[in-house]
Amino acid sequence: MHTFLPAVCAAASAALSAWLMGWPREGGYQLTWLVMAVLCAIGTRQFMKETDRRAKWCFGVLGALFMLCMGLGWRLESVDRTGFDGLALCLLLAACSGPAVGALALWASRKLESLAPGKPLSPKKTFWVCFALIMAMWLPVQLAYFPCCFGYDLNNQIGQINHGPFNTHHPLLHTLIVGGFYVLGGALGSHTLGAWMYGTFQMLCVAGSMAYGLSHLARLRVPKKVIVALTLFFGLAPNHSLMSIGCTKDVLFAAAMTVTVIHLHKLWLDPTRIRRVKPALSLVIWLMLTSLLRNNAVYAIILFAIPAVILIGKGSRRRLFAAIAAALILQSAAGTVMARATDAVPGAINEMLSVPAQQLARIYHKYGFDVPTGYEVVEWVPHADMYQASRADFTKQHLKVTREGQLMGFAKFWVRELFHYPIEYIDAFLLNAKGYWFPHDTSFAVVYGEWPEALVGAIITEQYPIDVEFTSYIPPLRALYEHLFTRNNYQSVPGLSTLIHPATYSWLILWAIAWAIWRKNTPALMPMLLLAAYLATLFLGPCALVRYCYYLMIGAPLALGVLCAKE
Repeated sequence: MHTFLPAVCAAASAALSAWLMGWPREGGYQLTWLVMAVLCAIGTRQFMKETDRRAKWCFGVLGALFMLCMGLGWRLESVDRTGFDGLALCLLLAACSGPAVGALALWASRKLESLAPGKPLSPKKTFWVCFALIMAMWLPVQLAYFPCCFGYDLNNQIGQINHGPFNTHHPLLHTLIVGGFYVLGGALGSHTLGAWMYGTFQMLCVAGSMAYGLSHLARLRVPKKVIVALTLFFGLAPNHSLMSIGCTKDVLFAAAMTVTVIHLHKLWLDPTRIRRVKPALSLVIWLMLTSLLRNNAVYAIILFAIPAVILIGKGSRRRLFAAIAAALILQSAAGTVMARATDAVPGAINEMLSVPAQQLARIYHKYGFDVPTGYEVVEWVPHADMYQASRADFTKQHLKVTREGQLMGFAKFWVRELFHYPIEYIDAFLLNAKGYWFPHDTSFAVVYGEWPEALVGAIITEQYPIDVEFTSYIPPLRALYEHLFTRNNYQSVPGLSTLIHPATYSWLILWAIAWAIWRKNTPALMPMLLLAAYLATLFLGPCALVRYCYYLMIGAPLALGVLCAKE
């Protein structure tokens, strides 16, 4: 059985993969199927020999989920739809090859756990050394894009500062922070100075949050090799250096989220912290700040609160509930005060309906007016003819849900069509968020690449002339980065495409969650659930972008580092 079953699974996995990819005939694929079959046979055999049943469950489910998503991605890329037959094939692929992937993840977890702790590091010294090193490694990129990247969204937010009216589509707190530096620079004689001050402030915040996380790892006696590797990753990886000077709301939010999850880890290591005023107040402030810097963070915190309050234990349950409730109430109050002080216009409700808009528009895209539903779809989604599988901005923009009573009518129509076109609903959802779950996806890198000159590739480095003078003090570095990341040539560099891809970090956090459950490491698991809850909100967003999941590019590697802790 230990020989026959792995062989069957290996053969089935190779055949199913070829089937889902449309039986490509290029010569290189035959070798790919052979290599996949051999690796699957080895991995499945190793998985069957594993005696730890808890490990088999945790990593087996993880492996099956990964291969299910791989199958769905291959299917969508080959025929642009899943279909009931495609879904069945993907589930079969997950069952056949999931154990092999799970065995690989289990092996990697044990390897990381076996790293020697080495000499304990001073948390305080670790913070300052890592902070200084990260800032030093980022400095050349800031000079190449001096003073910073005042890109898209920023032109709208600066427009609110200069001309009004304010609106809550972008977090008001972030608009006011950016605007404060911009106005201060103008008062000092140069908006360029204001842009530089904000860009530097943001870099300090992000580098500080990373250093805070690394110092926390030092306190946990994580092996020095892990801390060094993470420091180099944060300092040298292009996604971090470019995002640190990209002044969209997601970057400050990522810093706040990083500090918040570290506070949560400290709380679960010592639940009595919630009974002490200073730690409890600190947690409330960081939860509030996190939700003020990204509108959908509120929903992630609410989703996280359910398991958090249950698992914290009887002695601290009420206090944790009170802390989370206080953070959300304070966030609501602060948002209301800022909105009234600035006469801000509320954001449109259709901003929350990206996925439903895409699902209905896909029905029209597939069938047009050949079905009676097509006419009704166009009534609710006037721009259904502008459907793009990976971007909901066009379809959601003019949804007819602005007047009283329309939202309920839209919801009833959406539910009715769900039963008529379930596959189209599934496909629209999967395609809209494909960049978060399919490692071979490239749509996230061209979402805004509507014209050849647009600097909006995988990492957006636009610099709008908002009365700011932009200068490159290191032109060769800027030229290299634009060649790689705004023209998407990084995809041809081995390893670099994986480093930049949002799906990489989605799977890293899911691996960390499986690892934490396997080891019954509740203190590590709980902060990861907040990261995963926010990721769930991104799946309902308008598209997949690097900046949307930047918080996870910091949080997921730190989560894996926590699991390497010796204490």
